Amino acid sequence: MREAEWVDVVVVGAGVSGIGTAVHLQQSVPGLTFTMLEARDAIGGTWDLFRYPGVRSDSDVQTYAYAFKPWTNAKAIADGPSIRAYIEETAAERGIDRQIRFGERVLRADWSSSEARCTSTVQRASLDDQSARTTRSPKRICRSMPRSAAVSSM
Repeated sequence: MREAEWVDVVVVGAGVSGIGTAVHLQQSVPGLTFTMLEARDAIGGTWDLFRYPGVRSDSDVQTYAYAFKPWTNAKAIADGPSIRAYIEETAAERGIDRQIRFGERVLRADWSSSEARCTSTVQRASLDDQSARTTRSPKRICRSMPRSAAVSSM
C-alpha cells in the first residue's frame, strides 16, 4: 500500500452536486487543495448512469442549473445527454475534470476530533476490467469531506 495522500477536502462523487461543490470550493477558498473521488469511470452521476431512451429532467433545468453557469439550452425540460454534457462542460471549463480520481470508491470516512482530520479509506477499481476487480489504495486524509452525492453502491 502506498503512503497516504493529504488534501484539504475530499469531494465524493462527480455528479451535478460534486462538480458544483468543487466550483464553490475554488471560488470561496482559493489555494485550497482538494480531490474528487468517483467510483465510476465518468462525470455526470445520475445523468451518466441512466442512459435509457427518453431519460430527461422532470423539472425545468433553469432552476436545476448552477447559479454560476446558467442553462442556455433552448430545452427547458432537457434530455439526459444534454444535462450530462452541461456537467462535463462545467467541469472542463473550471479544470475540475483534472481533480477527479475515477474508479475510487469511498469505503469509509473516519473523523478524528483530537487530530481535526478525516481519513477516508478508498477502494480502487480496475477500469480496464469489466469484472471490476478491486485493490486497496492509499488513504485520503483531509480536514473536511463534503458528501456531495450519495456514495453509490454501483
